[in-house]
Amino acid sequence: MQIQAGSFARCAAALVALASMGYAAPGNNSNNSRSTMLAVTSPQPGATVKGLSLKVDIQVHQAARRPTFRARLNGKDITARFAGSGACQKERCPESAILTPLDGLIEGRNVLRLRIKKWNGNFVHTRTVFMWSQSNPPVSGGVGTAVPGIFQPNYSFTTLQPGGYQGNGQPWFQISSNALGTVTKNYPKNPIQCTNSVYLLVEIQRTSLQELSSTCLDSAGLDAALSAIPSTSFAVLGSLAGINADWSNLNPSAIGGSDYRQVGDQEAPWGYMMVGIGKAPSGIGLESYNTGYERAEAELAQIHGVLTANAYGMYDLHPSDNAIVNVDGVNKRVQIDGVTYTPPAVSANVPSGFWVLPITRRTLSPTTMVNQDNSGCPASCGAVFYLNSPQDAINMTDYLSSVPVRSLIFVIAWGKQAGLDSSVQQDQTLYTRLSNLGIPAYTFTKMSDSTSSMAAVVSNDQTVSRNLQFSREAYVSSTQSAFDQHGQLSLVLSRDAHYLQRPVSGVQNNFDPSPGHMTIDLSFLKTVWQPASPWPMMDTPGRVNAYQYLSYMMFHTVWPANQQPSNTGNDIRSIYDEPFVAMDLAGVDPTNPASYPFPQGGTYTRPDNGVTYTFTQQDLSDVAQQVKAELGALDRVLNLFGNEGVNLRGLYVDNEVSLVDILLSELAGSARAANDQRPELIFRLSDVTNWTASMTGITSLPQMQAGSGYLYGAMSGLFHAMSSSGLLDPRGDGIPDYTVAGTVQSVYDNLAAYSVNADAAYETVFSNIVQDWSKLNALSQFADPGQQENYLRQSQSTAVLMQLAARRYFNTMVMAFKWQIDQFYGVQATQPSNIGTWFVDGHYNTSCKGNMYNDNPATAWAVLPSVTAPGSNDIFIVAGRVSNNWTDFMTVGGVPAGLTDPIFQKDSSTGMPGLPPEVWFGSSPVQFRPISARPSWSIDYDQSICAVGATR
Repeated sequence: MQIQAGSFARCAAALVALASMGYAAPGNNSNNSRSTMLAVTSPQPGATVKGLSLKVDIQVHQAARRPTFRARLNGKDITARFAGSGACQKERCPESAILTPLDGLIEGRNVLRLRIKKWNGNFVHTRTVFMWSQSNPPVSGGVGTAVPGIFQPNYSFTTLQPGGYQGNGQPWFQISSNALGTVTKNYPKNPIQCTNSVYLLVEIQRTSLQELSSTCLDSAGLDAALSAIPSTSFAVLGSLAGINADWSNLNPSAIGGSDYRQVGDQEAPWGYMMVGIGKAPSGIGLESYNTGYERAEAELAQIHGVLTANAYGMYDLHPSDNAIVNVDGVNKRVQIDGVTYTPPAVSANVPSGFWVLPITRRTLSPTTMVNQDNSGCPASCGAVFYLNSPQDAINMTDYLSSVPVRSLIFVIAWGKQAGLDSSVQQDQTLYTRLSNLGIPAYTFTKMSDSTSSMAAVVSNDQTVSRNLQFSREAYVSSTQSAFDQHGQLSLVLSRDAHYLQRPVSGVQNNFDPSPGHMTIDLSFLKTVWQPASPWPMMDTPGRVNAYQYLSYMMFHTVWPANQQPSNTGNDIRSIYDEPFVAMDLAGVDPTNPASYPFPQGGTYTRPDNGVTYTFTQQDLSDVAQQVKAELGALDRVLNLFGNEGVNLRGLYVDNEVSLVDILLSELAGSARAANDQRPELIFRLSDVTNWTASMTGITSLPQMQAGSGYLYGAMSGLFHAMSSSGLLDPRGDGIPDYTVAGTVQSVYDNLAAYSVNADAAYETVFSNIVQDWSKLNALSQFADPGQQENYLRQSQSTAVLMQLAARRYFNTMVMAFKWQIDQFYGVQATQPSNIGTWFVDGHYNTSCKGNMYNDNPATAWAVLPSVTAPGSNDIFIVAGRVSNNWTDFMTVGGVPAGLTDPIFQKDSSTGMPGLPPEVWFGSSPVQFRPISARPSWSIDYDQSICAVGATR
């Protein structure tokens, strides 16, 4: 598709709609609207069917907008296959489609998704999961599934043998589920003994999670074996226990891994394990390895995660141990997943200084440093530096440089920074080092009194600290600041492609909120990816039988026989993740003996299949109480994250103007503001809405009412989770991708393709929440039914904030490929018009002023106190192409105000201040122009013209 002007009409309309706070009005999708607007009549949910083809029958309400109808089978568009199949009756019109494998029909589990817009413009969705085979009975719907037709949306992946496959009849890893009828499955299923080998390769089908093969390999046969893995399979590759990976010949890029053949000895993998996908690009697989200096059991090669199904009916793997980090520069403490670290006691006696705390990214424990005793951790941990002399700065620089790349570095500073005055000015190495880590030196020039504080999280791994074309991953907060920063940060850490923790989401926070401020809670993004735990009250055969009896009775009490949402009838939890179905359970009381009596003698035989359940009255009472608690939590979650009440699903994907639609408009708007659709663009969708919050404070915005801190964290975390669910699929092959690169047009097209599958991404995350009691219970605590109206207002305010973040992110990314920054260090100038140069004998002379740049506020520029020359200024100016350089006719191109104003000016609709120039210019992906190419006049330029100005 082309980015047309119409996109901007939609963008403007979206802006108006969002700013008015009215577009996300709560939806009330009742059972009636579900059954009449759009319904699948065949196949039934959970049905097992066979044949050379499959007929699908649906009913579409006459009031629905038929041109908006969309149908997808396992992620493939089959809309055109549907046609009318009879006369309309009672406003419902029958349609049908005959589907074959050419339409995406596959052996085993299939997912059919339909959607259509109602009269009010909002989407209605329906989903049917069924099993199909051309002739023989279909394969099981998942690992160890006892009843064909039951599909489990998520599983846990657990390494049983850290450090490599041992053989000797012992399994290497397992996949398990907490769902009824599933069993834990070990891999390899028949543990083989490997000889004369270095690796074991286990191939697992991504649709059924069935093991296809296990192969012992030496280095010579590895490349061919990995290249043969199809995109429909996982490849679990690992070195054998006691045998180091042959890293000089290790290149698993065929399954999404890294090329280790040129890695230095210090960082080379010894023990190695990877979960990859056939034909995936490098960086998609999850690799875990230990180096020669990582020998503790927790550091050995191992992978743990959650497997979730994507829109194509295939599973993707997500790390399951996200961590919440709070960095408090004001009170000098770092909290990592509930463990609080504090500096050595000497910090209390130092009026200004630095506390540096290295934490290993593998285990989130203190990094072992030379001549540093960690025995006092967490109460006395890390190193404190007081910059009282040039040597102090050198010592801190050496310490920072010695931290291993596989560590995070927490840096807290307090007080007026002595290092910025003349006493330490002889050596700028420290501030250069901090800047290279991602902490702009200008952060410290603003620390001008005894109450100043700064908090930062960085790393010597450059892909963490300065890989800013992909994400702002170096987080900094400092005071004094005009941008509502408090020297306090909250972050979510997640495993990267090398199974090392790195920041993926963060905000400027306020841990000591006063009236009008709030504390942001980011725990959603940790909770949502935790592995599932066993359901309560399922620990004895009697309770399991009582649960199945209660489920059967609920199915046949809540729904009539011809509208059963499942063909199993014995597992009510299996439909918790169907929002349009689960909302019918609101108000159901499974403890009511009139509706759900204890059967005579404690035995019940199902009339449909003759299965008998035996249990005691206490078993039934225990289970009924638990299910009642689950239904209450489910109702609260549905009213926040589902289609009712606050209706976050509507806001994200279902409403006529959804957040995903608005992001498309913002990307198109950035391209238009640049007057060029051709620039290259690189971004990660999961970072789009996080960018502004990680640079500027949002805790005191007037639109963010008191108590909304969790809702912001949940909404930003929900979008992050949706966009890391394997649905960003540039090739359309079911292989997940988390980074998109290309022209603005191609990125726009890919984001548009993602929007089509956004409902599936949402369902993946929602299912992960409600199919586990620990997550369901935790998240329901924040969904207070009495706060629905308040949550609605907060959700709309947060949506506007996320839109602004996207606009600033896209504008910056677009600028990075067409404009550059001209920098002038240690000058007396106080504004761009004071800057002018000509080139003489290899040097720049600044006596000609007023011609190169202007002081228009729309021009992106900043004047900051110089780090290198106290009393002077450093000036940064975003500028375009230089024409006729070193001549009398030199001109410098400008940057459109439509790109820069949203970045640097205060936003009127949210009250959000512009991005801090000391951060943006020091850490943005817009590159510095080389000094040799910087604009200048010729040597014979007439200085009298200098006062005229206007050469642009």
